Amino acid sequence: MAWDEWERLKAAAAERNGAQMQLNQLPAEQSGGTGDLISNKPAWTKSGTDIGSLREDISKATARLEDGQTGLGSDTGCLTAAAQKDVYDSWHTYVAKVGGRCGKLSGLLVKAGNDQLWAMGGPGDDQVVRQGGRLMGLGDNLTIPTDESFGGNIMKSDSDGHSGFWDESSQSLRNQAAVISGKYHRVELE
Repeated sequence: MAWDEWERLKAAAAERNGAQMQLNQLPAEQSGGTGDLISNKPAWTKSGTDIGSLREDISKATARLEDGQTGLGSDTGCLTAAAQKDVYDSWHTYVAKVGGRCGKLSGLLVKAGNDQLWAMGGPGDDQVVRQGGRLMGLGDNLTIPTDESFGGNIMKSDSDGHSGFWDESSQSLRNQAAVISGKYHRVELE
């Protein structure tokens, strides 16, 4: 598609004054960061796996701690032994809770990696939009969200172009609605 045709399409869309999209952001003088945030599915998955391995390490350490307490008994009549038993019970409870939290957090991080990024591409003018994004540096190392290596969830699209993603009764619109409503199981992926 030639640039003059692209400009004509943009002008026609602006004249229609249809539904508009606005991306919210802080004013330039109140910038919230450096703009170098990169997030992808493998990073989230690795974080979740690493946190999950902490739970395994905690379980092993707890087992060794329990082995060290054998023979102590519940009431030895010795103040030092009783104090050690109190400390052991307190730490055992604390470590068990930390291990449980690691397990929950692990699952949440992996889920965040799976649910965080949804992308959709289409033929026609969408190729111009996608390649333009690539050339403008919107992805890391020329990788954009619709590239498999980016690690996102790529939704199926039945549109003829970028603007067709919002066509009534389209697969594209149904997929977007499923993501927005959190019904990820209804999304058809490529």
